[in-house]
Formats: sequence, C-alpha cells, structure tokens
Amino acid sequence: MPASPGGADGVILEAIEKLGVDYKFDDFSQRSINGDSLQVPASFQIITSNRFKRKIVVSNRAINAD
Repeated sequence: MPASPGGADGVILEAIEKLGVDYKFDDFSQRSINGDSLQVPASFQIITSNRFKRKIVVSNRAINAD
C-alpha cells in the first residue's frame, strides 16, 4: 500500500487530480468535510463525471469499479 496521510482515499484523490478529472464528494461526506456534521463517514464517496471510465483501485478501495 502506498504511504499517504489520507490513506487509500488520499491516494485515489491524488491520482484523480493528476489526471485532471473533476470530482466531488457525496452529500454526507461533504457535510463532514465542511464541519456541518459531527458524524464521520467510514469512507468518503468520490463522484466523478460520467465521462471518466477508468477504474482506480488502491488496497480495498476502488472508484468506478461497477
């Protein structure tokens, strides 16, 4: 597993940013990041545009694995 302070989610976000892909978090994750909710999600749900079809897998976390 690559070392990252953000864990597997951090590695996936870094890869997406380097690819230049627009992304956002789901509503629950975004409320936690903004400080509007005290509940912390077990894992952040990353939403990419429908045009991004690559599958990125880091450890047990994946994006576009459908």
